[in-house]
Amino acid sequence: MTSRNNKSGFLEFSDDSSSRSNLQGCLSQDMFGEETSSRDEVQFPTASTMKVDFQSIPVVPKVAVREKIIICIDNTYDKGVGYSFANTEPNSPEPSPCAIRNTAIKLFITNKLAISRETEFAIASIEQGGFKWHSKLTSDVQSLMNLLPKLKNEKEAEGSAEFDLTPMFSNVLNITTLPDQVKVTVVPPNFVVRLVLVYNNSFIEPKINVTDTSYIKFITSPFCVLDVFYLHEKQSDFNNVEIIYKCLGKIVSPTSYIFESSRNVMKVFNNMAKLLAHPYQRVNQDVWEF
Repeated sequence: MTSRNNKSGFLEFSDDSSSRSNLQGCLSQDMFGEETSSRDEVQFPTASTMKVDFQSIPVVPKVAVREKIIICIDNTYDKGVGYSFANTEPNSPEPSPCAIRNTAIKLFITNKLAISRETEFAIASIEQGGFKWHSKLTSDVQSLMNLLPKLKNEKEAEGSAEFDLTPMFSNVLNITTLPDQVKVTVVPPNFVVRLVLVYNNSFIEPKINVTDTSYIKFITSPFCVLDVFYLHEKQSDFNNVEIIYKCLGKIVSPTSYIFESSRNVMKVFNNMAKLLAHPYQRVNQDVWEF
């Protein structure tokens, strides 16, 4: 079987300045500021650092099959939210990070359905100690629009606890039955399952049990795709933004998209728009010139 990917590892970060690469779009200037070189310290590792063998995943035909998109939101309150997004309209109240996040998701759903009316969405949330479904898979845009304003960052994460993301994968796999893996390189599947994780915390590191059977099944399936969007405070000595971004980068596959933004409204909307592309037809992020 041929490989689905042209890279053979997870996103990884290097502390060695001699091994830096300019993967545009993976790290942004608003994350690290103008005077630091940390934003350039991105590299893809060799096979020796692999935890999952992506080379064995078959190539799926580049057909825009129906998508089942699960948007999973980290719904904990970020205690680091000490300032709001810069406001472009004078004398108007500044929007909260939660409101901007929900608006970006609304635009994503609306525009995706305009591209393909067959797309189905489900909304879920994850917090320390639990995963919760807020909707079933549906193409009813109005029900999704009515639901999103109710998702607020209400509970502050406990600083001493880990944030386990592992339950996402078993729950997502239980919401639908994956297509049979027969002649997958020739016949496109009926649909693809895409999990979009929106992580909001600037302090608590996410954890995933990489030996979990559901995680391995999801991340190695040609019918599943994991994308990540990290919303955070601007990096400082008082938060763990860069460490968290490294952790998120280690759980994705080479065909995943992973974006981040601090309190920049246009950057949030632009990065969410980059997720509109169909996962079977988009190029890998490492070769995309942003």
